[in-house]
Amino acid sequence: MFLNIKNLALVFLLLLSIGLHAQEFTAQNDTLKQNGHYRIFEIGPYYPLAFGDNSANNAFDQKVGGEFLFMANLFESPFLVGFNGSFFKAKTTSQPAVGQYHRTTSFVFAPTVGYHFLRQDKWQGTIRMSVGYVRYVNRSSNFQFYDSGTSLSITPTFSYHFLKSWGLYLSTSYRHDFLNINAPRSLNSYLNSLDYVSFSIGVRLII
Repeated sequence: MFLNIKNLALVFLLLLSIGLHAQEFTAQNDTLKQNGHYRIFEIGPYYPLAFGDNSANNAFDQKVGGEFLFMANLFESPFLVGFNGSFFKAKTTSQPAVGQYHRTTSFVFAPTVGYHFLRQDKWQGTIRMSVGYVRYVNRSSNFQFYDSGTSLSITPTFSYHFLKSWGLYLSTSYRHDFLNINAPRSLNSYLNSLDYVSFSIGVRLII
């Protein structure tokens, strides 16, 4: 677990460094005043793709869900703070691997920090890291239960603004879920360590 957190932090710092260099090249075209305060809202579909040797990849078929985001710049700087949430549903394709239930719904709610590295008239770019609560609500025809844990993600986002405040965004995210399922040692990583790459396209509002 700690190794994964370390890797996530290193990736975030690397992308942030790239963003800082990009900011130097776009400073002259900055349409958001350096000393101004603004807020970012996003909403759109959320499509997760599981990968790796874990139950999310081997025992579930993920469906399109949704996500929302709110961030505001901190102390009138390009640094951002806020929160985001997402959900998706999945159908169980291998019950022996996970248990006798037919479907699950995943919910995430997480605080987020980020950096606004590209700020031009039409194009905007942000990078953010989120750490928060994840819950999987598992259902069968006659019972329901849930598994929970911690979700970490790193998300670069680019948006094209056809109006001053309104635009369309495209984001991709690496997400790792650490669940708290009581499992035998041989199955601990398989059930409790889930990896996703997700994609989203939707509406972004900056005011």
